[in-house]
Order: sequence, then C-alpha cells, then structure tokens
Amino acid sequence: MDATHAARIRTLCASGLDWAAVMSIARPHGLTPLLYRNLNALGPEGVPRGVLEQLGAQSAGDRVRSLQLAAQLVSILDVLAAAGIPAIAFKGPALAVALYGDLSLRRFTDLDLLVHRDDVLSCKRRLLVNGYRPRLLLTPAQEAAHLRSDCEYNFDRERGRITVEVHWDIAPRSFAVRQDHERLWKDAQSIVLNGTSVRVPAPADLLLMLAVHGAKHLWERLTWICDIAEFIRVHPTLDWSLVLEDARARGIERMVLLALTLAADLLGAPLPDAARGRLSAERTVATLARQIEAWLERDAIPPAKSLTALRTTAAMRERWIDRARYMLRTTLTPTIDDWAWARLPAPLFFGYYLLRPLRLAVKYGSRSSG
Repeated sequence: MDATHAARIRTLCASGLDWAAVMSIARPHGLTPLLYRNLNALGPEGVPRGVLEQLGAQSAGDRVRSLQLAAQLVSILDVLAAAGIPAIAFKGPALAVALYGDLSLRRFTDLDLLVHRDDVLSCKRRLLVNGYRPRLLLTPAQEAAHLRSDCEYNFDRERGRITVEVHWDIAPRSFAVRQDHERLWKDAQSIVLNGTSVRVPAPADLLLMLAVHGAKHLWERLTWICDIAEFIRVHPTLDWSLVLEDARARGIERMVLLALTLAADLLGAPLPDAARGRLSAERTVATLARQIEAWLERDAIPPAKSLTALRTTAAMRERWIDRARYMLRTTLTPTIDDWAWARLPAPLFFGYYLLRPLRLAVKYGSRSSG
C-alpha cells in the first residue's frame, strides 16, 4: 500500500465510519482479507477493536478454506493429467497467487478449470470417480445442448462444500464473445501453487477473461474490480495497445475499457495511456461506469435475467452485430429454465426453441402487467 492510499484510509477511519455497514459490505463482496490486511497494517488507531478481531477471525477461517481448496485443485489437476486431459486453472486459487501473491488475500468459494469442449465428458467421468456429482441432472439430449450453448458444467462434493466449475469457454454462446481458444492454450503459462506447477492463462488472455466475466455479471462484486486494479499493478509493462487492439478485433473493447474505468474510479488504479486515448472516443463507457457505480452504492444490481440487465449488457458491446447476436441468442437459445418449464420427450427436443420465446413473453408480460 502506498503512502497516498494509507493516508486516505486513516482519514476515513477517523471520520466516524459506520463499521457495521462496512462489515456488511465486505463479506459478500469478498473483501474481508484485503480489508483486514490493510487495516491491521495501519495499526488499530481509529478502528474498533471488535472490528479488527472479527475481521481477523474471518480472514483466518478464509485462509484455512483457501488452503483446502488449493490442495483440492492440485489433486484434481493431477487426476486429469493422469487421464491425458489438459486443463488450465483460472480464478480461485490460481488468480489469488497470480495477482495477489498470496492465497489468503483473495476470498474464493469454488474452483474453476478450463478444458477443451471435447474433453468435458471425460472430465466429468473422472470427477464422478472422485466423489463429485453434477449439480444439474441432465438427460443426454439436454447435456448435448448444454455443451453446445453454455460454457460451464458445475460439480459438487461434500454436499456442495466443494464446487468445481468445468469451463470450455469464457461465456455462453448467447453472450456472442469469440474466444481465440488456439492462442489461449498455446500462450498459457505456469505458476507454482502449493509447490506444484499449474497452467494459467497468459496475462493478456486473463485480462479479457476477467473483463468478460465482470460484464456478464454486471460487476456485482467489488472483489472483481479489485482484481482488475491488481492486474494493472502487477503488469506494469503490458503492451496495452496490443491488448486493446485484440479486444477491439473480438468486439469486447468496451468491456475491457469499462473494467479499467471502474478500477480507476473506485480504487484509484492508474489508467493505461492507451486506454485514455480510446475512452475519449468511447463515451458510452463512462455512462455504463456511472450506472454500475450507482447500483453498487445502493446495493441494487439488477437481477441477472431482468430486462434492465439485458439492455445494459447489450450496451457493453460496441458493434451492432454483436448486440444483435446477443439479443437474438438470448431470446431464442433454450436454457435449463426452459427444460424445467416444460418436459418434452427426446424426439421433440427441438420444440424448446419454439417454447423459449413463449416462456419469456409469459414471464416478462406478467411482470409488466403486475
């Protein structure tokens, strides 16, 4: 922490903070470890003893949990490697080490792996043997459709105490984001986690993945914005012109610029010069940032499947063709909710493409009339 940030924190602590409100925000946003580290480093002045003790206890529990999950991640990667299934770790423990240099400084509750789509079912079989169960009980037709249209398959163990999210893409097909899978796998790097070498995305790919993930969820958690700020800090020599050029080619430059703007506005992260130049031409980013910041301040992020979320996410795309694809695919691509809404026999599975617009019309029509 630099002197400027330390001075700001001391000033805030001396201003009569509502510590109950601070604590209620920190936990759900995943900020307890960072809050405790920074407050404890500055000394107890201005911070109630009970607050530091509570933060310390929560952080200690998080550290134990993080170590357990990291060990489980390494174990799963060993199982997959023995079966000849390549995998890349991202988010979770891998991200904590890559960005913060310490497992205990980023709270996470599940494990994320990226595998090739063709390896998902093989990965599933290995997880089943090791005590995991799929969260979704899908028929063969539903599972095939899920692999075509979605991006992850979730597995739980110990009654949901450990969750593994097996990804084969960074976003569902409906999100209309093109991932360069060949480059991602070719450029993957290695970090040491629990004494084991683990493959992780290259920095440029990681940034794009973080930006897309945050956009997909309307940046509802402050810890994701902290990740962007830390990414900027630990990669001072990154060629931002190339990163933004790559993002522009994929149609997600606006998402990346939004991520950088939120980190700058809320956490004082320095904006790369290349981003400053692009932001002058991308006025929509400032509007989106103000909206999300207002939602965060009021704890009022719209529900994921609401019309407001749909419109806001569409506005994060700079190309009209991507907005159109996103809207059309979201409207027409059947999901798990559609399969639960109506049970169709396997020979009539195509009927879900007709039922989805009907279900959405009923859902949103009833809301507007109410």
